[in-house]
Amino acid sequence: MTERTLRRSRVIAACTVVVAGTVALVVGVRGGSTTTRTVAEQRVCTISSLSVAVVGRGAALGHTGDTLVLRDVSAHGCTLTGYATVIASFSSPVATTTGPISIAGPGAAVVARHTRSGYLGGVTKSNGSATGFSLPIVSLSARTGVASATVEWAENPSGSATSCPTFTYLVVRLPGGLQEKQLRARGSICGGFQVHPFVHGTTGDLTVNH
Repeated sequence: MTERTLRRSRVIAACTVVVAGTVALVVGVRGGSTTTRTVAEQRVCTISSLSVAVVGRGAALGHTGDTLVLRDVSAHGCTLTGYATVIASFSSPVATTTGPISIAGPGAAVVARHTRSGYLGGVTKSNGSATGFSLPIVSLSARTGVASATVEWAENPSGSATSCPTFTYLVVRLPGGLQEKQLRARGSICGGFQVHPFVHGTTGDLTVNH
């Protein structure tokens, strides 16, 4: 191999290329062709590439909720950042909705507010603060990566009320996505319906130190 060819090979081996919107790192040259390794963390997760399950969280201080557990079931890794859109449906599954709707009648639904933390979990600093830090970037490995998010609400009626509306489905969308999954779930929402950010693992909780 000439010195010129050797220099050229070293340059190729250090460069990056973009393939179908995903960053790929060229890691070597063999027999005149290059080999690449996909940097999965650059691919944004889609709802079709994940399985989504609802896991009950129990109750605390008049609040109860669920954990959304998302597992990568595709051949490609991906990332999640921010919040899911979560809609509680009070009769049959909801096809689309763009904002909070009164829960006074059949087919009604309500959309969870995006909050960093609440009574049951979420993302907080080690000093208990829910501000002053960036939302986690959650990287999921192909076929094995797991992320989660906490959904919670108040379960105690207020005033003269003796009960609250009961939902039968949760509809979940990922950030920036229009596709959704409708999940069987059940709970009575008296107020404070909220969802916290995506985090690694299955707990729906994260404490950051900075």
